Amino acid sequence: MLQIAFSPVAHVEETATQRYINAGACNLPAWLAEEYAHDVDYKVRRRIAENSSAPRQILQTLALDEHSEVRIALSENPSAPFSLLALLAADEDTCVRYDMADNPHLPYAIHLILAQDENPYVAARAQAMLRICCLCANSMAA
Repeated sequence: MLQIAFSPVAHVEETATQRYINAGACNLPAWLAEEYAHDVDYKVRRRIAENSSAPRQILQTLALDEHSEVRIALSENPSAPFSLLALLAADEDTCVRYDMADNPHLPYAIHLILAQDENPYVAARAQAMLRICCLCANSMAA
């Protein structure tokens, strides 16, 4: 993972591209992660959401982000706690739930929630993922 030397002085003149790159660093200081979590550019917020080193309180903030791509990125973050994944599984935006339903790395329980989704496309996609997970588990047991 990318490591960057951070300086509060150099930070003042960052471009959106520099903020995006920095937001993915594994050694991102908490104060900067907090600032990036409120960045005007949703791509910077999305990058923080997918950063597995981001502090949990930052992830909680991003779970309520106005941009669905930020919430989708958070759902794909391996460090996202179950409570946030459950929150996202009930997201008002169908695109968030639809993307989650196809993610094989989510906990089985999240797929069970999504398999009961009111949207038939989300539910069907989650049900298909559950069948794949069962097939994989059965082949490993054999």
